[in-house]
Amino acid sequence: MFPEFQDDDAPRRPDVRKKIVAAVLILCLVAGVAPFLAALIF
Repeated sequence: MFPEFQDDDAPRRPDVRKKIVAAVLILCLVAGVAPFLAALIF
């Protein structure tokens, strides 16, 4: 029974890490693209 619970808990942690990494990458992309968009608009 115990290994089953451990297996259930294992997949959840990487999912949270993936979400955090995805959020950081999105913020970096937005920060990098923002100046170019501002230059095009203004």
